[in-house]
Amino acid sequence: MDQNFTKGELLHLKHIFKSQTKKIAWYYGDNETTAGNRRELAEALVREYPDEVEDLLYVLDNLTVKKNKFEENLVSEGVPGDLVDELEPTTRQLLVFAYHELYDEDDFSAKLEFLILDSRLFKETTERTYKYDRDRFDLKNFEAAVRRHVRRRNDELYRPFTIRYHETDDTIFLDFYKETARVMQNIFKQRKKDEVAPSDNPTVTHESGYTIKTLLCRVDTSADDEVKFVFKTDPQSSWNGEMERFFEAVAGIEDPFDETNQEVDDGASEVLDTAVSTAQGNEKDISAEEVEEVEDAVTETMEDLAGDSLPDDAPAISEGNVQWVGWVVDNDEDTMIVSDDFTAATNLVNFVKNTPDAGENLFHILSEAEKGNIGLRFRSDFGDGNNETFIVRSKFWTEEKQVDEQARNLLSAVFKGGEDAE
Repeated sequence: MDQNFTKGELLHLKHIFKSQTKKIAWYYGDNETTAGNRRELAEALVREYPDEVEDLLYVLDNLTVKKNKFEENLVSEGVPGDLVDELEPTTRQLLVFAYHELYDEDDFSAKLEFLILDSRLFKETTERTYKYDRDRFDLKNFEAAVRRHVRRRNDELYRPFTIRYHETDDTIFLDFYKETARVMQNIFKQRKKDEVAPSDNPTVTHESGYTIKTLLCRVDTSADDEVKFVFKTDPQSSWNGEMERFFEAVAGIEDPFDETNQEVDDGASEVLDTAVSTAQGNEKDISAEEVEEVEDAVTETMEDLAGDSLPDDAPAISEGNVQWVGWVVDNDEDTMIVSDDFTAATNLVNFVKNTPDAGENLFHILSEAEKGNIGLRFRSDFGDGNNETFIVRSKFWTEEKQVDEQARNLLSAVFKGGEDAE
C-alpha cells in the first residue's frame, strides 16, 4: 500500500472491504486511531484483499479530478458536507469516502467511474474548445454512431483503436485510445509469471509491451443551438488525422479544427489589440516611459473587462499584482521570426530601463508581427503567491504554469468578456 495512507484510512478501507463500516467521522479527526502499527495494517490489508487493493491503487494513480467538484458530488452521494468542511480532506481521502458510499452497491465500478468522470479536471481553456451547430449531430443516436466508427476503424487499422463512451445529463465523455509502437521495458525477472524470486540477488530482464495514447474529451450538449467539445489535451498534435475521421463519420464535419469552430475569448483579443494599437508607430529610441504607456493601457483594459464581467465582490485585477513580463512570437513571416519566447525576471518597464534596445525589440514585434502569432506573457500572484504565468493571445488566453482555481475562474471570466466568475 502507498506509504502515505494514514492508519485511519487503512482501517477505514479494511472495514469497507469487510462491509462492516462505521460512520465516516469515526475514522478521522479526533477519532482517528493511533493504536497499532501502520505498516502491519497495510500489509494485512494487501494480504487479505489483494484484488481490492490493486483496483483501489489503480484508480488512485489515474485520478485527475477537480477537487471541489469531487467533494460536491460526494456530498450528493451521502458524505456529510459539514465533515468535508471540517476535515478539508485530501483527494486520496475523498476516494476512500467514495468507496465508503458506493462499495456495497450494485455495479460499484460503474458508479465510481461515473462519479470520477463527472468530477474530472477539465479546465475551461478556450484554446482546446470547439463549437459546432447542434443540427450537425444526431444526439439521440450519437452513441451508436460512435460505436460504428470504432468498428470501421478497427477494420481499417493494424493496431487496436477504441472510444469509451459515458453519458450523464447534458454531458458526454469520450475517451479515445489508440495503440502505439511496441516498446521494451526493464523489469525484475521475479515479476514474470512462474518465475521464482531469488532470495539473494534479484535479476533484471525485460518484457515488451504496447503503449496506448489517450485523448480525453468532454462534450457539452446543454445549449439549444450548439454542441461544445472540450479537449483535455491538444487534439491537433498526434490526433489530428484521427479526429478528422471521427468528426466526418459522426457528424459530417470535414475540418473540425477550423478557426471558425474554435471558441474565442473576446476579452483576450481586446487586451492584445490594445497593446498593438498603443505601440504602433513607435519603433525607434523607445523609452521605459513608452513601454509603461502600453503596460498601463493593457492593465486598464483588463480592469475595464473585469468591471464589466465580474460580480462586485470578486477580487480586483490589481489585487493579483499582474505584471507584464514577456512575449511569445511563433512562425511570423512579417518579422521573419520562427520562434521568440522571452520572459523577464521583472516587469518589462524595469527590464527596458536596464537593457539597451529591449524597447525597440518589443515595439517592433507589436507593430510588425501578425497578431495571431503574438502572445503577451503575464505573471501574477493570484491565489497562492506562486507567481503563476499566463499568456494572452489574439483569440484566447492560456495558463503557462498551474494557476490557482479561483484565479483561473476570474481570468476566464475577464477574458471571455461578460461571463461571471464562479
